[in-house]
Amino acid sequence: MDSKKKGNLWVFGDSFSAYAGIHKGHDYYATWKKNENEISWFGHLKKKLDLNLIRNSGGGWSNDHIFNAIIENIDEMKKEDVVIIGTSFNDRIYIPNKHNKLVDYPLVLQMAPDDIENHVVKLLERYSAMFCEYDFEQRSALSKQMEKRFKFLKNIMDNYVGVKSCVLWSVYLYQKFETITEVTNSEIDDHHWSYKGHYDFFKYIEKEYEKNINS
Repeated sequence: MDSKKKGNLWVFGDSFSAYAGIHKGHDYYATWKKNENEISWFGHLKKKLDLNLIRNSGGGWSNDHIFNAIIENIDEMKKEDVVIIGTSFNDRIYIPNKHNKLVDYPLVLQMAPDDIENHVVKLLERYSAMFCEYDFEQRSALSKQMEKRFKFLKNIMDNYVGVKSCVLWSVYLYQKFETITEVTNSEIDDHHWSYKGHYDFFKYIEKEYEKNINS
């Protein structure tokens, strides 16, 4: 098939929709790779569906960042495309730094700590503690609100853009798949997925893709 005529696989999300832990040069675990089939879940999906990959994701991305990325690209999506949206943790906040550039807190503290004033950091920590706490059994009101926002976007994809399939999944699922910490017996402290974790998640997403195909 001519690659120019292929549909696109759009991937949005945080580090679980990126190469965290398995990208050479990014993490020691990448050196454990044994064969060419040890790739990311979206690498498996791209290969399976024979689509062009367009990835808009990154470590530490907040839900607002992910939401904005989808809005900025939605006009480019076609009926033959597949869209996979992974939502992030609710204690991440998308805010303007002192240069009036939107950044993800708390990631910005690791990348460019001087871009956020100390008094602002204290306020953000209080906000996170009061409103963005979550657990894996009962969603907070903020979490439920965020789920509604992304379900609204999925509805747009399905019924107005009319993409082939749109899958919405939550980062809360991450514990269901093997992590780098587990497979290395804690030699590497990284709770991102191992190669097996990526493959098993690919099989999960493949089923969700099939369930969400638009007629």
